[in-house]
Amino acid sequence: VMACIDCMREIGDLTSAAGIPAVKSCMKEYLPKGNEACSKEVSELKPNSEESGKNLLLCALNWVTEEGATFCAERSKSTDTIGFLTDGVFCMQEGSLNNTWFRGYVYHLDAMKNSEEIKDNEVSLEISQ
Repeated sequence: VMACIDCMREIGDLTSAAGIPAVKSCMKEYLPKGNEACSKEVSELKPNSEESGKNLLLCALNWVTEEGATFCAERSKSTDTIGFLTDGVFCMQEGSLNNTWFRGYVYHLDAMKNSEEIKDNEVSLEISQ
């Protein structure tokens, strides 16, 4: 994720005619799953268009939320509906509070997850049984 942010910082004006292809390149290289999930919005980016940028941002936010929900659903060990939903709510809440760890999952940065910085700040995401 940081590599993508760094890539975009080097672009300058992200909304310019020269900036749009560079943004697409950064996303394709550093956020391939997000790029794929929001391919329509990425392809519709237009120079100096606040609307097309907003559409991409909303898509990206929805994608991150959906990835988080999938992760939480897969982690639940509950066999009943109430337990499953409760696990999901707590998992999503913990993910939002500990977004460094959660982003690591969403962007599949397993190497980053094991770094000392994250270990020092990690909140347990053990799901109740």
